[in-house]
Amino acid sequence: MRQHEKILTISIAAYNMEKYLAKTLSSLVLENTYMDDMEILIINDGSTDNTAAVAEEYVQKYPTVFRIINKENGGYGTTVNRGIQEASGKYFKLLDGDDWFDTSALRNLLRILRTEETDLIITDYVERYASGKRVLRKVNCKYGKHCSMKHQSFLLTMHAVCCRTCILKDNDIRLEKGILYTDMEYVLYLLFYIKSMSHYPIFLYQYRLGRKGQSVDRKNRCCHMDDEYKVYENLRSYYNNHTLNNGCEMTILYMIALKYNYIVHKLLSFHPSRKLKRELIAREEELRRECPVVYLISAGMSIKTFLLRRRGYALYYILSVYTHMINMAKDLILR
Repeated sequence: MRQHEKILTISIAAYNMEKYLAKTLSSLVLENTYMDDMEILIINDGSTDNTAAVAEEYVQKYPTVFRIINKENGGYGTTVNRGIQEASGKYFKLLDGDDWFDTSALRNLLRILRTEETDLIITDYVERYASGKRVLRKVNCKYGKHCSMKHQSFLLTMHAVCCRTCILKDNDIRLEKGILYTDMEYVLYLLFYIKSMSHYPIFLYQYRLGRKGQSVDRKNRCCHMDDEYKVYENLRSYYNNHTLNNGCEMTILYMIALKYNYIVHKLLSFHPSRKLKRELIAREEELRRECPVVYLISAGMSIKTFLLRRRGYALYYILSVYTHMINMAKDLILR
């Protein structure tokens, strides 16, 4: 009997996710007419808890849909790389093991993908905080099929992206191993190779925030600044060393500038010191020398970056104290 051709591969990064994985996987269970269209890969990144056992329950229930891939721990980038390697669906989408999809929105996406030929499908997403707060995130680009990619600049995250699998495979898109925050590498590298883009008003991805120990927690990000630097350098290097002729340049530059500003803001969130000020100025000089366009864009995107440069970094200490106060206020609001 010929195996049903898969329309969508969903690759799930799972490391010690036993508390959350059942919710993640249950959100992907639909009627058989839709289940047959999906290939769901659970990439178990060397978990030491019962993540594999939770995944195995769904493999047993839906053996033609769910598949667990056990591997040694290597970090988020290696789970994405393995998912791309194993994928057989026409389209490919990432999902973290503690997040989930809106089931109705997933059904709508599968309907769209049955007739879609666009390289990149963009959908909207929802931020879900531990406090119960929900924030709807609409991607700031035009809705509709085959949107123009030219003259647009917007933030595109992995939560919003679904792409043709062949683009990932044919262009050997691979993420850095052993570090955090490589999801921006995934999105930015993709943008070099797409030839068409569509945006649908579907709030598919449900992004969990506020979980204790989460890599995107502010304190954890401060502890892993070296990873932030490495990802930023990888983005800049990829831009400098690859040809781009599809109209996505403004979006790519916007995303690199956004990542750079994030690093500036994180440096300001540390206790101010002469050493950190010197490091900040050195990074500023490097960016101005190596990528002047990103240097200019970053000032227009952030009032902090603009003020630092405008006053010759004399406002460093004031802006650092201000950043501390803002971070404390945010922590209280989201607690």
